[in-house]
Amino acid sequence: MLKKLNTILFIAELVFIGAPITLLAMFGAVLTVPGVPGANTDYLSIKQLAMLTAFVGLYGFWGMSIAFAHGGVERVRRTSWGVRIAAAVGVLMSLSSVLYGRSPQADAFFAIAFSGTPLLIPLAHILVCIVTDKAMRERREQRDAVTG
Repeated sequence: MLKKLNTILFIAELVFIGAPITLLAMFGAVLTVPGVPGANTDYLSIKQLAMLTAFVGLYGFWGMSIAFAHGGVERVRRTSWGVRIAAAVGVLMSLSSVLYGRSPQADAFFAIAFSGTPLLIPLAHILVCIVTDKAMRERREQRDAVTG
């Protein structure tokens, strides 16, 4: 029952948090990537770099999410290092925007990074499941050692 509830909650997080933010990122890329004629090219370069970094983070987020939805904690443990690093890039990007706020020097980077902060909720859900699964497995092994 608890595992089914956990799965339903995770799917709801993906539908109500992950999908809208991903769609907004794609819409933002359409507006950002071509650039604006006559605009400051340095500012556009920072925006484009931030957008690229955001998409790397989104790749990691969806890679971890799909792995978790298909196979649970065991499947997440078998994900490639590329997906894990991409997810870490997204997490660090979001946390940097929260910790440092909006900096005038890197306004575009932090604004785009802050937009991805809600994606930390499903990733935190995956992390909690991994930690609790490990703790439950250790308790099961201890119980089996005592009774066996």
